[in-house]
Amino acid sequence: MFSPGDVDGDGKNDLLARQYNGELFLYRWTGGATEPFAGRVRVGAGWGAYDQLVGIGDNDGDGKGDVVARTPSGKLYFYGSTGNTAAPFKAPKEVGTGWQIYNQVLAADDVNGDGRADLLARDQSGALWGTAAAATARSRRG
Repeated sequence: MFSPGDVDGDGKNDLLARQYNGELFLYRWTGGATEPFAGRVRVGAGWGAYDQLVGIGDNDGDGKGDVVARTPSGKLYFYGSTGNTAAPFKAPKEVGTGWQIYNQVLAADDVNGDGRADLLARDQSGALWGTAAAATARSRRG
């Protein structure tokens, strides 16, 4: 389970959960004290192809939470939000390769001040890299 932030644009942070079979479900936050999340909505299958799913917050500037997904081979994909709870993500865009050198990919808020959410990555030695530094390290290491 992870939160990409506000997926549907209602101003409330939502949750996503992936089942072992690769199905992804959205749990919209209602803000209610007794039932803080609405019932789950299946938003897609095939998410088992990724070894890491990261809720990155609003990375594309549309005010809705986005997701980054990594394959075991190190390909990194970006899923922008649509705002539609039945189909909350646009088609994936490949945004990088070589990310298998990191054992953890993490979301960070806007670290570099450009108004967009950023990524951090931890390598096998425990060093933490920022988005630009991670890309540089990836190109040096293969």
